Amino acid sequence: MKLILSILLVFGMIFPVHASKILALVDEDPITDFDVDERILMMQTLSGSNHLSLSKTEILNILIDEKIKTKEAERLAIDVTDEEIKNGIAYLERQNGLESGSFEKIFKEKSMDISLLENQAKADLSWLKILQTMMEERPTVSSAEVDAKLEEIKKEIVKPRYLLAEIYLPYGKDKEKVLGKMQDLFNRIVSGESFPELAFENSKGKTAAQGGDLGWVTEDVLPADILPTVQQLDVGQLSKPIEGKDGVYIVFVRDKQRALTSTDVEAWNVTQMLLDKSQTAKLSKEIENVSDSCMKFEAFSQKYGMQGSQNMGYIPVVRMPQHFLQLLKDIPDNKLVGPVPAPDFDLFLMKCGQKVMSVLPDKELIRTELEAVKMEDMSKEMFKTVRENYLIEMKD
Repeated sequence: MKLILSILLVFGMIFPVHASKILALVDEDPITDFDVDERILMMQTLSGSNHLSLSKTEILNILIDEKIKTKEAERLAIDVTDEEIKNGIAYLERQNGLESGSFEKIFKEKSMDISLLENQAKADLSWLKILQTMMEERPTVSSAEVDAKLEEIKKEIVKPRYLLAEIYLPYGKDKEKVLGKMQDLFNRIVSGESFPELAFENSKGKTAAQGGDLGWVTEDVLPADILPTVQQLDVGQLSKPIEGKDGVYIVFVRDKQRALTSTDVEAWNVTQMLLDKSQTAKLSKEIENVSDSCMKFEAFSQKYGMQGSQNMGYIPVVRMPQHFLQLLKDIPDNKLVGPVPAPDFDLFLMKCGQKVMSVLPDKELIRTELEAVKMEDMSKEMFKTVRENYLIEMKD
């Protein structure tokens, strides 16, 4: 026995146990820095990116809220079954366009415990069940609210839009030094370095955590400093450093959508196939056999295509990605385009029909979204009340 104890002591000295620092207590139940790091790793794994839009403090608060939701469900004797958790994860997979079981495979590949995701799903499902017991009735949305939202969407949807990424540096005390740094960043991007990586590491704008990604924006929300430059740039172009009032910008135009004169527009039904580069030559004869039929091409793409190969439905031409438009604009229906080389695959496209359609969302969809917003607002208010019943102690 003494020998075993001695061996354990020696190994304990060689391989010290990781001492997790307690960051917060929820009714004496600890949340540690290890818990936060695990959640960060999970988020990075599922997003496929090392960049996070949330700080460690924000992630800690998420874990605190999840612990409260789980504890409150236990207090109310509300049970979430393993089957419900499994179905919840399967729903997330469908929402992300993944096959059932994909998350479990991803976790195994990364040597991570799937219980990390299961615990998060359990907390969310617990809270949904709690809401059902607390809410006397679901929120209602009137026809007037739907019509008002539709008018709001009409005003926004006809405006020209830009898909942008930015790097922003405030001048601070040494404007010339900042301008020099931005010129260096510009040169590095032109030389081939990653715009998102440089934005994440250097930008001081609100979008830095997203690699500078601004998403789709309309002209009225763009700073006056950069709007004239954005209007002049073509898709795929990078601006030179733009000196603004308080800082300097570099802007990358990822895509553009012109202004609409009507909400009824021409739309094309498009099918795309992403094919592993190694398969393109091997399947060349089979590809040729399906090159003049949408039905055959769709079946072929489902059989051989990578994830993302699908019929994309009707896409308004004025809102179509520029690279798709350039490839398809002079091609008749039922004629295959491709292979178009991409970094990780070969792209094939086919136009499978045309029609005039409205770019406005269906009224029932608007109603559903407004109901969801009201539900979320009610949920936040109810959770505030529940949160007050728990003792939360933040540690330094």
